[in-house]
Amino acid sequence: LISPRIALGAIVNHLLMSELQKREQQFINSLAAEERQEQLLVHVCEFLRLSARLKPIVVCWEDVHWIDSQSMDLVERLSKRLENIPLLFVLTHRPGATSMSEMIDRIGSTSVESLVRLQLSPLSNADSSRLLQTLVPAECIQEDILQAVVRSAEGNAFCLKEMLRAVVDQQSSSHPFKVAGRVGNENSVDVPHSIQSAILSRVDRLP
Repeated sequence: LISPRIALGAIVNHLLMSELQKREQQFINSLAAEERQEQLLVHVCEFLRLSARLKPIVVCWEDVHWIDSQSMDLVERLSKRLENIPLLFVLTHRPGATSMSEMIDRIGSTSVESLVRLQLSPLSNADSSRLLQTLVPAECIQEDILQAVVRSAEGNAFCLKEMLRAVVDQQSSSHPFKVAGRVGNENSVDVPHSIQSAILSRVDRLP
């Protein structure tokens, strides 16, 4: 027999492709693929139940628009088995993600009363400008460049940050958002028009 703690550690280490101890490897080798998934579910449920006895728990699943079918099944089964403990699942995803819509349908079929969906709107131009000014002081960058970044990012906070970083890095790459002097006008700086171009511009400047 193997303790629940060692079993959970073995399964998690196996999933993360970490080095296994001899006893953990023996346990993993004794399980078929379906049994590993079931054991993961059992031990994660037990871990969360025990932890929730001490204090309420929040489990955050980010970028669920990229979730695979096995992980989706795990989230669904966990949500159904852990309905009566102080536990909050937070799942984030991009708008229009079909995988998330499918998951909501599956989870909501049995626990619709405990399912809350929050739709976040894009940042306004004013809020986008305020966010950028917390990253780079207003005196260090031209207003027309800030507004060009705001237009390109379309209210996406991640895009705002990465596009601004790409602009600033054209003048100084010594430190994120550290500007040596004042960034020039829009005509003298290449403002990215997409998150892909922002990241690629930084890749191009790698040594």
